[in-house]
Amino acid sequence: MAKAEVKKVKALKVVSLADGFRRGGRAWVKGETIVALTEFSKEQIAAIKAESNLTVAEVEIEVEAAAE
Repeated sequence: MAKAEVKKVKALKVVSLADGFRRGGRAWVKGETIVALTEFSKEQIAAIKAESNLTVAEVEIEVEAAAE
């Protein structure tokens, strides 16, 4: 079996202090969540980053590349 190809993509690491807090079209669980930037629109990213109830950092994550 061939080894899956892995690539790095940009993502947001979001920490919420409250379970179920909603911003950017999603409910955030209490604690840390990492989501690829491709999951959001530019407007959603701006709203998440501007929200004082969330701690947000841009990170890179490794994901399995789609088979061609």
